[in-house]
Amino acid sequence: MPVGDDIWALWEAGSAHSMNPETLETHGRVTLDDGLKGMPFSAHPKVEADGTIWNFGLDYSSGKIIIYRLNSMGKLLKVGMVESGYHAMLHDFLITSKHILLILPSLSVDPEASSFMKQQKFAKDQAMKVMVIDKNDFTLKSTHEFPPCFLFHFGNAWEDKDGTIRFDGCRYPDLKIMDVLQGVMSGHPRELRQSFSQTVLFTIAANGQTKQDFFDGLSEFPRIYPSKTGLKNSKIFSISGSEQHKWLHSVRSVNIDTGKIDEFNYGEEYLVEEHIVVEKPQNKGAWFIGTALHWPTKKSCVSLFGAENIAAGPIACLLYTSPS
Repeated sequence: MPVGDDIWALWEAGSAHSMNPETLETHGRVTLDDGLKGMPFSAHPKVEADGTIWNFGLDYSSGKIIIYRLNSMGKLLKVGMVESGYHAMLHDFLITSKHILLILPSLSVDPEASSFMKQQKFAKDQAMKVMVIDKNDFTLKSTHEFPPCFLFHFGNAWEDKDGTIRFDGCRYPDLKIMDVLQGVMSGHPRELRQSFSQTVLFTIAANGQTKQDFFDGLSEFPRIYPSKTGLKNSKIFSISGSEQHKWLHSVRSVNIDTGKIDEFNYGEEYLVEEHIVVEKPQNKGAWFIGTALHWPTKKSCVSLFGAENIAAGPIACLLYTSPS
C-alpha cells in the first residue's frame, strides 16, 4: 500500500513494514503509536477518495477487534476497540460513508489442532454475523445475521438514502478451500475437490431484514474502482474460471445492476492470479492489470486490460520466467 513516500508491506498478524518503493529496501516496522507496537493490522485496508486509511486487526485470544483511522501520510488519527467474541480467521472488512462493517464468517476454532490453518473449522449451524460500527465514535450500532458461509475477500459496501446497507463478497458455502491451501503450502498439492466461491450481493434493509443476491460464475479477489470505496459502485472485477478445471483461468467484471459479465479467458494452461484496478487520471477510465502463470512453460505474464472492455483481451502483455 502506498503511504506518503513509502510503501507498506502488510500482513494481518502484526504491524506493517515500511519499504522504499523503488528499491524495495525495508526501512523497518511501522509504529503508529508506542502502545500499538506489534498489534495486528490487516492486509486489506480501505482507502477513501480523500486518502483516509481505515483498517482493523483481530486479537484472536481476546476476540477484540482494533479499528484504525489514519491520514494519507500514515499518521494515526483515531484508534478504538470492539468486543466481537470472535476468535477464528478474519481476513477482510468493509466501510461505507458512515459505517465500518466487521463481517464474521461461520468459523469456529479447534485449539488442539497443530497449526493456525488447521484450527479453523466451518460451523455449519453458525450464522455469518455483520457488526455495523459507527465511523465517528467506533460504537456498535447494530448486528445482523446471514446464512452460514465463509468469505476471504469483499469488494465494496455502500448505503442507500434510506439507510439500507449493501456489500459484496466472494462467498464459499463451506471451508473446503482451506484443505487445498494447506496442501499447497505444505508442498503436497492435492486434486481439487473444494467448493468454489461466487459473487454475492448482501443487503441489510433499513428495517433490519437481510437478503442475498447470487451472480453466476466463479469469482475471487474482488476489486472495484478505488475512488468508489464506500460509495455505490456498479462493477466488480475479479478472477474467474470453471469448476471443471484445475485452477481459475479467466478475468472478468460483473455489473451488479444488470448482471452483465465482461470476461476474458486466458486458457486452461494459465493459472490466473490476482488482478487490480488502476484508475487513469482525470476520471478517464481505468486499467485492469495482473499476472498469470503459463504452467507448461513456467513463464508468467503481466497483462494490461482496458477495464471497460476486458473481453477484448490484453492491450499489452509482458512475459518473464518464473523464479525456480
